[in-house]
Parts: sequence; C-alpha cells; structure tokens
Amino acid sequence: MNNAKLEQLKVRTDLENRRILISASLVSVLLVVSLFNETLFSQKETPEAHQVRAVANVTRFMNIEKADSIWEKKLALALSRKDDRDPASLGQSASPMEQLRFGLLEGKYAFQMEQGKIKAIEYVDTDATNDRPKYINDKPAFLDNYRDLFKINFSKVIKKGEESEGLLSKETYQLYNAGRVVGEAQFVSDQFGRIRVVRVDSLN
Repeated sequence: MNNAKLEQLKVRTDLENRRILISASLVSVLLVVSLFNETLFSQKETPEAHQVRAVANVTRFMNIEKADSIWEKKLALALSRKDDRDPASLGQSASPMEQLRFGLLEGKYAFQMEQGKIKAIEYVDTDATNDRPKYINDKPAFLDNYRDLFKINFSKVIKKGEESEGLLSKETYQLYNAGRVVGEAQFVSDQFGRIRVVRVDSLN
C-alpha cells in the first residue's frame, strides 16, 4: 500500500508540475506577443516622426504666409496706380497716403503718426518674406511730393549734410517755410543706399 500511495503521489506531483510549466509558458508567450505589439506601434509613432511632421507643417504655413504677403503687396501696388486702372470701376482713387504707403513703399514700412501727420517711416524687417528696403534716389523731390502728409509745413528743402554710422549713412535736409528753417528731415540708409528710416522733426 505504501508503494502504491507513493506512486500515486508522484504521478500527481508530475501532473501539477506540468500544469505549472504549461501555465508559465502561456504567460511567457502572451508577454512576448504584447511586448512585440507595443514595440511595433511605438516605432510607427516616434517623436522624430512627430517632429518631422511639425516642421513640415510650419514650413508649409510660412510658405503660405509668404505667398499671401506677396499677393497682398502686389494687389496694393496695383490699386495705388491710378494710371493703370479705371477709376469708375473701383469707386475712388487712392489717397496720397495710400499711394505712399502701398504704392511707392509697397507696404514694407511702418508709419509713426502725430495728429494725423507722418512723424517717421521705418522699414519693417521680417524673416517671413524676401523683402528688401526701397531706394529713394531724389530725396528733396520725395519730401516735396508728399509735403502735405508730414507733420511740418514747409515749402523748400535744402540738404544740410551727410554722415556715416557704421554700415548706415544719414542724410539731413533742412525744411524752410517763409524763408526760415522750421524743421529737419533725416534719411537713414543701409550700406547699399536703401532707405531704412525717414524722420521729420520740428525745430520748435
């Protein structure tokens, strides 16, 4: 009897061990499959992929913004040219301020106003476009053509002097009214002669 009981106990122990081994094997297989799936999905959605997509989206946005900016400036330039359009079709002509801001200066400059008159004009430097500052070759003529837009009333322009400050140069013009100096206009240009700033100051 003792031998028979020992034999039965041994058989039960072997069966129990086999069940444990089979269960452990199944758990191991499930873990391996789970880890494999997780690794596969993580490779599909890596941070690098997100970053590449983000950079591409930003690049596309900048290209669209650049194209829109160029289109807006071309439209403003076309609208400011009175000789190239039919006034009856657009209602009214562009004002002198619009001609200056969007015509001659092509919308590239910010205007500092004082009581509705121009105090300063400054080029707006932006990385979103390939814009460059504009040239104003005849500065006295520029001041004379737009004299009504500036904050100082003047009837005559005489060049006072010119000086350099690093890569920039500054030309100063005296503004006369009724035979006396009433103010000064300064043109600041870059090393290529393109206008960066135009400023008008009263001497009073």
